[in-house]
Amino acid sequence: MLPPVRRMAAHCIRSLVLLILGLLGGAGCSHPPLLAAPHRYVRLDALLPLHPSWAQIRSLDREIARLKTAPAQSGEFHYQPHPGMPVIVPRAVTPANMAAQRAAQVDRDATRYVESLRKSLDEANQATMSLARRREQRRVEAAVAARLAEAGKNLRNENEVRSFAILQRLRDLTFKDIVVRSRIQDLAQAHSRDTRLLRDAQSEHAGNLAEMERLRTENRDLLAQDVSRITARLRDKFYAEEEAQAKERLAKREEELGMEKLDKLTAAMRQQRNTAIPAPVAPELPAVDPHATPLPLPIEPATTLVTSRSHVQSALNVQAAVWQIQRTSLVDEIRADTRKAVQQVALRRGWKLVEGPAPGAVDGTDEAADDLRQQWRIGKGP
Repeated sequence: MLPPVRRMAAHCIRSLVLLILGLLGGAGCSHPPLLAAPHRYVRLDALLPLHPSWAQIRSLDREIARLKTAPAQSGEFHYQPHPGMPVIVPRAVTPANMAAQRAAQVDRDATRYVESLRKSLDEANQATMSLARRREQRRVEAAVAARLAEAGKNLRNENEVRSFAILQRLRDLTFKDIVVRSRIQDLAQAHSRDTRLLRDAQSEHAGNLAEMERLRTENRDLLAQDVSRITARLRDKFYAEEEAQAKERLAKREEELGMEKLDKLTAAMRQQRNTAIPAPVAPELPAVDPHATPLPLPIEPATTLVTSRSHVQSALNVQAAVWQIQRTSLVDEIRADTRKAVQQVALRRGWKLVEGPAPGAVDGTDEAADDLRQQWRIGKGP
């Protein structure tokens, strides 16, 4: 038998192992197993015709197919000269419709001239009104500044006059109070039993003191008055009055310019109507030289031109090779663009792309085609 100490240690070790196994089992059962991403493969060549730029591939294919039939269409070119035409002798008379055409042309020119004159007058009037508005704005600002300065000056003069009147009133009250105090002193020294006169004199003295204190306070307020702040309150009123007068002057000036424009247009149209259209002059032809002998035109024989098939075929082959190179480059760009779009579709759908059919992989070409049609239909890039 094992000693008690060893049995107890073995029991503790077994309990600890069972506890660890229980914790590991509980932690493993608490989370569901993760699902593997579905494997898909996509046939990329089947998706290329869905690309918006595949129409250029079709156009290049049609042009290359047309070049293959071009050599068969080339053949002989026949040239048959026309017979010589007689020498044209201009008539010495004026055509009957020339006068009507010239009159219509003159009317169109007159209308165009009047429209041009109207446009130039409108532009000149606009420039004149813009200059007048700037001048009126400067005039309004100057007038408001002058009126504010005048109002401040008047207020300061008024305050000076009121202060002078207050000082005069204080001086008069001071003299009057001296007399009242002297009377109070006389009544107090007389020791008269009738105190009514003394009380009246004392009341008058208190009134004089109160009035003098009020006048001193009013004078201090006048001297401490902020004239600029008071006149600033009148700024909006002055601006409104001056701007109203400026608008009246601008409206009058605009009306004068409109009347001048109308007078000029009327004079121009009257001049156009009163100007006579000169009659067309018949062309003066040189006199016929009796010694000149007309020479007959040379007669050219019919010519048949045969094109060289070798030259045509080489040019067509060069053009076909150029277009084929362009087609190959464009197909490579479309394939790369489609591959990026398929990768984005796989990312959205949670696919795992594999190259070609593989064991356990599903063909996702149709699903990718639906997503690409929707994506390229609304104009989004891959």
